[in-house]
Amino acid sequence: MKKYIVKSLALLVGLCLTACSDEMDYSPAVGDIISEVTTGDAVTTAYSAVTTGTVKDLSEMNASSYTVGVVYAETEAGVQGGTKVNGTINDNGTVTSEIKGLTVGKTYYYAQFVTLQGKVTKYGTTKSFTCTNSTVTTLEVEGKSATKVTLLGKVADADDILSNVECGFILSDTEDATGNNVTIPVETEAASFSKEISGLLPGKTYYYTAYTKIGSTIVKGNVQSFTMDAQVMEYVDLGLSVLWAKCNIGAETETEAGAFIGYGDQSGLNYSSDINAYTAENISATAADIVNGLDIEGESNKKSSTPTEAQVQELLASTTQTVEDGGIRFTAANGNSIFLPFAGYREGEVIQTAAEGFYWTGEVSTVNNNYVKTLHLSSEATVGVSLRSLGLSVRTVRKPETAPELAFDNSKLKQGDFEGNGNYRLAFYNPWDGSNSTDDPCFNPSDLKFGEALTVVFEITGIGDATTVGSGGFADGNWSWAFDTEKITISGDGEYSFKIIGNGSGVNCWYYDLIGLSDKVGAENINVTIKKIVLDFPGVKLDFDNSKLFVGDFEDNGNLRIDTYNPWDDSGSTDDPFMDVSRIKADQYLSVTFKVAGLTDDATCDVASQICDGNWNWYGAKPLKINGNGVYTVTYPATVTGANCWYIDLPGIHTSYPDATVTILGIYQE
Repeated sequence: MKKYIVKSLALLVGLCLTACSDEMDYSPAVGDIISEVTTGDAVTTAYSAVTTGTVKDLSEMNASSYTVGVVYAETEAGVQGGTKVNGTINDNGTVTSEIKGLTVGKTYYYAQFVTLQGKVTKYGTTKSFTCTNSTVTTLEVEGKSATKVTLLGKVADADDILSNVECGFILSDTEDATGNNVTIPVETEAASFSKEISGLLPGKTYYYTAYTKIGSTIVKGNVQSFTMDAQVMEYVDLGLSVLWAKCNIGAETETEAGAFIGYGDQSGLNYSSDINAYTAENISATAADIVNGLDIEGESNKKSSTPTEAQVQELLASTTQTVEDGGIRFTAANGNSIFLPFAGYREGEVIQTAAEGFYWTGEVSTVNNNYVKTLHLSSEATVGVSLRSLGLSVRTVRKPETAPELAFDNSKLKQGDFEGNGNYRLAFYNPWDGSNSTDDPCFNPSDLKFGEALTVVFEITGIGDATTVGSGGFADGNWSWAFDTEKITISGDGEYSFKIIGNGSGVNCWYYDLIGLSDKVGAENINVTIKKIVLDFPGVKLDFDNSKLFVGDFEDNGNLRIDTYNPWDDSGSTDDPFMDVSRIKADQYLSVTFKVAGLTDDATCDVASQICDGNWNWYGAKPLKINGNGVYTVTYPATVTGANCWYIDLPGIHTSYPDATVTILGIYQE
């Protein structure tokens, strides 16, 4: 067998639709009505052939006014006077015709035709096929990973017809090959042939068929399918609002190009150059996102997405870019980095390799929606635009991981004044208070495992504007009571939360009391609904170092100040900050949970706290009352980015309790 390179066909959808009446004179008009007649390939057996071709544009014509099909003969000169076989045409103008009663080993010549009103016929170019008893077998794949696989095929009896044959594979996203298809040629002189392909999509199911082409005759094998392995995509924390993937989609190392994908093409196999074959909508984090449905998340509870333009701009503004061999490295202030290769791009079926890289965002241009905002790499990294029909690289982003939640059943939560002391108790699991909460718990005790904290968010109704303080206790499966339960202030109906601080597994006792609330409003009027139980601090945790935290009376006014970041009170808190305030990127809230020690039970104050973000916007905290030693949380319900000033004051505490101490337990944002 001689070596050939097979070019796959691209069927271009016609854009001009011309209506015509039955009374038209087709002789002069046929060239305007029919924009294209193309003779396609033939798939043969020993005694039959199925041909495909294209006729455009008949979409607005009555089906009774035209005939389409194939005409064939045993000589090239006799084709237009040969035997006609009518075919069927689909909405895309593809015509399929089946010729039967042929002779094995004989060569036939054929052409696509269309006849209007039985008067005028237009033909495509003439091609040939040979009826053959050659057989092709599609074998099972080998060497499959998340992005690579080796396709295998075998051809028999081809040399009985012609010594020159072409071999390869047709890869599709549908079993019947009616979807997106890519033809993969193989250079071979052997009956058994194979091809390793890369840039496939993790978790995606593909269908493929081995084929051989003898002249214009295509002999296809059976259809096989395979599903790519899952890929646990590694994400890098650059201190930004999102994490960035270490590799391109379709790649397994940071230097691999990966897949070249048309905008919004979830199959990865749409190589059409027609701009209308691709969505003109924004796709980031939507059902139409390129990466939606790929198996790349592992056990993460967050979903990957194509980045937005704003996320790409953040990457450019918040990292240092260095051109390296084969790409650009983006290095963040925290020392972490990602490498984006100069992968080039694909135009139709042709991959253009150059010292450039083009990466999709998920946002179309607001000037011309034929174009999409893209990250362009060359001697520098910039944001530009690219045609939707090009095949570009994809580097995904993902929100930082948040803690898992504990499943629960509110209908099984025991609540009330079980001890007759005027308190209102939430008895999650208590064998001693008469609540019977251990008989059929509202959660599965074996699922209760947390490493730093457990957070309960609940809603209370029926108390009007009554106020109270909440506190509780927790013993884990080993009967350890070494947990700090957060004290909170309840001020009327609404949503609240409390935390249990520590490392726990299992449970032997767990309750939370709203002190004196039953006496104030009557237990029968109160109802608590659990909204969620988070097995950690809620939201995204931020790193900090308590050894660098400044706590004291820095303004000599008797207040105990937790000086998180303050350039004006001479505490020195901005010289070597206890946390990187550039990591603050809160969309909904920023919270700090801390523990106060060294107070008496009757010590009380209203916390005063503000944060000034990186844009010099000031935000106050939600009301918080200190009631003796314990764990408390101050929350800023705002969109906060960065910090220029940030403090938490406990008014009068330093005067009355000069030895009081504060320890930060958690800082988190959402």
